[in-house]
Amino acid sequence: MFNLTSILYENPKLFSVRVMMDEGVFQCSCHYFEMNGLVCAHIIRVMVHLNVQVIPQQYLLERWSEAATTSMARTGRLLEFGHPSTNTLKYNSLCRRLTWLASDACCNDDAYKILDEATKVLEPAISAAKRGVLPEQQATQRSEPPTQPAAATGALSDGLPQPQSTEMLRNPARVPKKGR
Repeated sequence: MFNLTSILYENPKLFSVRVMMDEGVFQCSCHYFEMNGLVCAHIIRVMVHLNVQVIPQQYLLERWSEAATTSMARTGRLLEFGHPSTNTLKYNSLCRRLTWLASDACCNDDAYKILDEATKVLEPAISAAKRGVLPEQQATQRSEPPTQPAAATGALSDGLPQPQSTEMLRNPARVPKKGR
């Protein structure tokens, strides 16, 4: 465990870097790699201190490889890099793809209508997926009569679904930084 302190500011911050050399794992308390996919300066500083000559493969994401950057320049398309692991990476990935679709579709009325209809179809499917019901399961549930009373399922008399205790927790809202 390495503790790094910033001396550049009046109120120095302490960052802890946990190292497992045999596994090639570096974990920093700032969680910059988990949020942004880039190795933070704290981990790099510890790597320099430990004389690590090669960055472990798990920290070299495909999008930063030479093959990825050269193929992107030729095709002009964004590359797919697998399933993002954090909510921030998922959100950023979806924003990039959907913004590209929206900018492409807004130039043509037919394309706009297609994308607009597709989003209307996706809304209930996303809502069902958030409740833990896949679209295939939704079709079978419609054909089966309900077996539980409305109070047990979390639905009120007005028909609006209510959060259940098994619902996944969302990330907390981000608080704006104070100062710098």
